[in-house]
Amino acid sequence: MTSSKDCKAELRDHEHTVECIAWAPESASAVINEAAGADNKKGAHQGPFLASGSRDKTICVWDINSGLCLFTLTGHDNWVRGLIFHPGGKYLISASDDRTIRVWDLRNKRCMKTLYAHQHFCTSVDVSIKLWDFQQTYECVKTMHGHDHNVSSVAFVPAGDFVLSASRDRTIKMWEVAT
Repeated sequence: MTSSKDCKAELRDHEHTVECIAWAPESASAVINEAAGADNKKGAHQGPFLASGSRDKTICVWDINSGLCLFTLTGHDNWVRGLIFHPGGKYLISASDDRTIRVWDLRNKRCMKTLYAHQHFCTSVDVSIKLWDFQQTYECVKTMHGHDHNVSSVAFVPAGDFVLSASRDRTIKMWEVAT
């Protein structure tokens, strides 16, 4: 890890371009420590924690304060393009150019489910947004169409009733997901 007056940390462990990052919620701390082999009382990593996805097809989970990559998740066959932590902190969800979405069990450092999502890589070249049931079935429950070009980013509105999408068609759309 390196730092300077302006840059507080520089994390290096990937072998190619870093495509995405996701800040870990506090609820993930105990699970990340367990996965890293640290006792949560003695010798635990204090965090904060971050996950990064790369063109090297890997995901690193970092302790920002120490600058250490605590563990690496492997399994994608192409670039990792998107990451998000489940709010409960037990799972990390990744999207890749291999056209899959993977649900990672952080405690065991294993992919517990692979979803074959789109016809093209998962930032959505096929201009659709798919909602998945991660609670029970792991199936696509809704597909939304409306962009004229690649979907580049998706975010949930905190209340949970809406999802926002951004596209290369220069629009941001808000979708109601309850209907």
